Amino acid sequence: MADSFPDTVRTTTLEMLVPPGFYPSLQIKSKLAIMKAPQIPLAFYRFLYGEIGKSHFWYLRNHLSDDELEEILHSEHTQISVLYCDGAPAGFAEFDYSKLPESVELIYFGLCPQYIGRGLGKWFLGQIVRSAWEEKPTRLNVSTTTLDHSNALPLYQKLGFIPIAFKEQKMEDWLQINR
Repeated sequence: MADSFPDTVRTTTLEMLVPPGFYPSLQIKSKLAIMKAPQIPLAFYRFLYGEIGKSHFWYLRNHLSDDELEEILHSEHTQISVLYCDGAPAGFAEFDYSKLPESVELIYFGLCPQYIGRGLGKWFLGQIVRSAWEEKPTRLNVSTTTLDHSNALPLYQKLGFIPIAFKEQKMEDWLQINR
C-alpha cells in the first residue's frame, strides 16, 4: 500500500503470449460470483475505482467528466467484470479489447481493501485471464507500478505474465502524467 509519496515510481509492462498452464483454485467458504457489467453505472464504477485505487494513487479516471468516462466504459471495446463476495462488491477488472486480435490489455485490476489477503486476488485474476483468452488474442498485456499492491507484480508473473519493459520516473513527474 502506498501511504506516502515515494521518490520514484517504477512501471513494469508485462505480456502473456499463451494461456496459463494452470488457473489458481480457491479454498474459501464465501459465495463468489464474477459478473460482467457492460453498462456499469458510472457511480458504481467510481465507487469501485475509488475504493480500490485510493491506496495506489489511481487518479486518472477521477478527472474525467461523466460523458468522458461513459464513452470509455460503455464502449464495445471495454469489458468490466465485478467480483462479488457474499453478495458485496469485492473487486473489479477492466479490459480493453480495442486491439483484438493482436492483443487485449488489462487496464485495471484490484480488490477492495477488506478482501485482500484471502486468496481472492489470484483466483479472480485467473478467472478473468481465462475469460480474456476465450476471445483468442495473440497476447495479453498489463502494466503495474511500485504504487500498486506489493503482490501485484509477483502475482502477474506467477500466472504467466512476463516483464517486457520497465520505466522509472520521479514521483512528481509520474503524478503530472497520471492526473
